[in-house]
Amino acid sequence: MSAKAGPQIAGRASLSDLALDRPVMIGMLLLAILVLGAIATARLPLAFLPAGGTARVSLRINLQRTSPELVEREIIRPVEEAMAGLRGLQRIQVGSGGWGVRVNLEFVAGTDIAARKAEIRERFDRIRGTLPDAITRVTLDSWGRSDDAVVKLRLASDSDLTRSYDLIERHVVRPIERIPGVSRVELEGVEPRELEVALDLEALRRAGVSAQAVSTAVREARQGRSLGVLREDATQPGVRAPPVDADPQAFAALPVARSRGAAPAAASAATTAPRTAASTASTTASSSMSSGTAAAAATPAVSVTASLAAQGPQGVGARSNTASVGPGVYTSTPVGAGVAPATASAVGQSNATPPARVGEVARVEVHPRENRNFRSLDGRLGVDLSVYADAGASPVDVAHAVGGVVEELQASPRLGGISAVVYHDQGKIILKTLADLRDTGIYGGVLGVAMLWLFLRRWGVTMVAALCIPLTILATCGVLLIRGEELNCIVLLGLVLGVGMLVDNAVVITEAIELQAQRGLPAKAAVRAGGREVGLATVASTLSSVIVFLPLVFGDPANPMSALLAPLGLTFAIVLLCSLFVSQTLVPLVMPTILRRGGVAEGTGRSGRILGPLTAAYGRLIALTLRFRRTALVLGLGLAASAVIPARLLTFNLSDLDPKPDWVEVSMQFVGSPGYKEIGERVRVVEEAILAKKDALAVTHISCAYSDFWARCDVHPIARADSEADAEAFTKTVKQALPEQAGVRYLVGENNRGQMRGNPDRHEVELAIKGEDMGVLMDLAEGLPRTCARPCRAAAPTTPSRAASTP
Repeated sequence: MSAKAGPQIAGRASLSDLALDRPVMIGMLLLAILVLGAIATARLPLAFLPAGGTARVSLRINLQRTSPELVEREIIRPVEEAMAGLRGLQRIQVGSGGWGVRVNLEFVAGTDIAARKAEIRERFDRIRGTLPDAITRVTLDSWGRSDDAVVKLRLASDSDLTRSYDLIERHVVRPIERIPGVSRVELEGVEPRELEVALDLEALRRAGVSAQAVSTAVREARQGRSLGVLREDATQPGVRAPPVDADPQAFAALPVARSRGAAPAAASAATTAPRTAASTASTTASSSMSSGTAAAAATPAVSVTASLAAQGPQGVGARSNTASVGPGVYTSTPVGAGVAPATASAVGQSNATPPARVGEVARVEVHPRENRNFRSLDGRLGVDLSVYADAGASPVDVAHAVGGVVEELQASPRLGGISAVVYHDQGKIILKTLADLRDTGIYGGVLGVAMLWLFLRRWGVTMVAALCIPLTILATCGVLLIRGEELNCIVLLGLVLGVGMLVDNAVVITEAIELQAQRGLPAKAAVRAGGREVGLATVASTLSSVIVFLPLVFGDPANPMSALLAPLGLTFAIVLLCSLFVSQTLVPLVMPTILRRGGVAEGTGRSGRILGPLTAAYGRLIALTLRFRRTALVLGLGLAASAVIPARLLTFNLSDLDPKPDWVEVSMQFVGSPGYKEIGERVRVVEEAILAKKDALAVTHISCAYSDFWARCDVHPIARADSEADAEAFTKTVKQALPEQAGVRYLVGENNRGQMRGNPDRHEVELAIKGEDMGVLMDLAEGLPRTCARPCRAAAPTTPSRAASTP
C-alpha cells in the first residue's frame, strides 16, 4: 500500500499502515484493550502457585480394630477395583493403619472434580453392602493445588478448650465450614466424647436377647430417615431428620427384641450382675455430642461395639455397629444419622412378651476420650485448627473469610475470652509474594524507561515507547481473564520477564521512524516508511522468541514440573504477542503528532552523540568479523563450550524451597522416652521463662505443641524481621532466654523433620517393597532388617498396608 499523497513509500504493507489509514478504529480497539485490562486486574483470581498437574481426591474409611490381612483383602482390593474405571484417573495410592484406610485418587489436569466425586460416591455405594462391618465412617475430600492448609491457627481461652469439643465444633468449626470454598476443618489437641455401651453377656442370656438385637436397636436409634425432597426453582435438596444427642438415658431405655420363645427372665438381676471388663472394643467418630462408641465389657465370649456417628457434610456414609463372636470374627449392620431413639422397636416381638431394655443388659455412659496430644498458647491449653480449601476455591478469599470468623469468635463471650494466633495464612503469603513481584516489574519498567531516555534523549519519543509497557500488561491480563486463568506467582513472573522484552519492539519501530524523519521525510511518511522497514523483522523476532517457550505450554500436563511451568510459557508468549500488536499500532498512531510538534532533535538517530560512536564501533566489529571469519567462528564455539565448566560446578537443590517462617521454632529433645505428662511440665517451664521476659524479647506470643516423646514451641516476635541479620539476632536472644533443664536439649531455629519421624538422621535410607500379596509383603518387611544387618543399620519395619516400607 502506498500513501495517497506525498512521496511513494517502498516496502511491504504492515500493521502500522492500518494504524495510519484507520486511526479511529485502532484508537477504539486500544481503548477497549485498556478497559478490558483494567477489569481483568480487578477480577483475576489470586493464587500462590498454579494448580498441580493432577487433581486429587481422598477417600478415607475409618475402621474398628481389625487385622491387616482383612483390610487388604476385604476393603482395599474391592475399593481399588471399584475405582479403577473412573474417567481421567491416573493413579491410585492406598495407605492403611490402625485408624483405617485412605485411598488417594489422582486425576489428569482439568478434570471436573465435582463430577468425579459424585461418581466416586455412586461407585462406593454399589459395593457398600459387600464390605465388612468394621467400617465406622467414610469421608470424601478433594484438594486443588496441594495438601497444605490455607489457614492454620491456634485457639486458647480462659476455660479449658481441650475438654470442650462440642463447644468448639458448634461455635468454631461449623461457622468456618459454612464459608464458601472450605473443604474441611481439622482439629488437634481436643478429642470428642464417647458413648460407650458395655454389654453383660450373662445378662444377655438371662434376658433372652442376642448381641445382634442390641446392635440393631442402637443402629435404628441413630438411623437417618429421609423426609422427602424440597423442590425449588434452582435446586432440589433432600431433607433428613436431624440427629439427637447421645443421651445415655435415652439409649438405655431403647427396647430390644427378645429371642423367639424366650421369657423375660430376671431383668433386674441382669442389671445388677457383676460386669468384668474382659473384651472391650471402642471406636470414635467426630460429631458434636452425637458421636460416641459402644464397647462390650463382659465375659470374653461375645462383644458388641457401636459408634454413633452423625454423617458430616463430606461423608459418604456411616457404618458403626460391629458384633464380634469370638476373637477376630466380625459382623455388623449399618448405622446412619437420624431420628430419636423412640423409633427403635422390638421387631418381631409378640404382644405377650414385653421387650427388654438396653440398660438391662448393658452399661451406657458418656465419657471423654483420652487426649495425649496437647497444644498451648501463652501458657494456656489450646486447640489447633487447620482449614483446607476446596478445589477451585481462591485461597485468598477463603483465608480472608476465615480471618473474619476468627475476629467474631474473639469478640464472642461464649468461648470465654478466646485468643487466637494465625501462624500460617496462605492468603497473606500470596498477597505478599505477588506484591514483591509487582514491585519488581515496576522497578524494571522504570529502569527500562530511563535507559531509553539515555539513548533517545527526547521525552516525547521515550514516553511513546514507555506507554507500550502498561498497555501490553493490561492486554495480557485481559487475555488471561478471557482464558479463565488466574494471577499466581508463575504468571506474574512471566509478566515481569516480559517487561524487559516487550519494550524491544517499540524501541525498534520508534528508532526506525526517527531515522526516516532525519532523512527529511514528512511525519506521516516517516512513520509509514519506518514501520514498513522493520515490520517484518519485528514479527520474525517476536515469533522466534514465542517458539522458544512453546514447549513449556505443550508439555505433559501430568508432569508436576510441566504443569508448574506451563503458565510461565503461556504468559510470556502472550506478553510478546501483545507487545507486537501494541507496538505496531500505538507507536504509528502517536508518532506523527510527536514528530510534528517536536521535530527531529540533533543527537537522535544513528548519528547522534550517543548512538553515533556505538554505531561506528559496531560497524568496525562487523568488518573485523568478516575479515577473520574462521577465527571468529572458533572463538564463538569456544565461548559457547566454556559454559559447560560453570554448569558442572552449579549445585541444583530444588528440595528445600519452603520459606522461612516469621517465628523462631524451638524443638525439644529428651533423654529416654518420657510421656506427655512429664513433657508438659518441661514445656511449662519454657513458657514461663519466655513469658517472664516477654517485653525484653519483643515477643507477642509463644505457642507450644507436645505429646508423647516430643515437644515444640514457636516464639512469635512483635515485628517481622526485615533482614537475615535481624532474624538471626532474634533467634540468638530467644536461645539465650531458654532455661536449662536436665535431660532436655533445645534445637533453636533448626529443621527437625527427621526428628519428628523418630530418627534425627536426615541421611537415612527408606526401602519400599511393593507387591500384590499383603502376607508376602509383611514377611519380607519383617525379614529385611536381618538381611541388611551387616551392610547397613537395621531398623524396626513399619506395618505395611499396600506397600511395605522400612527405613
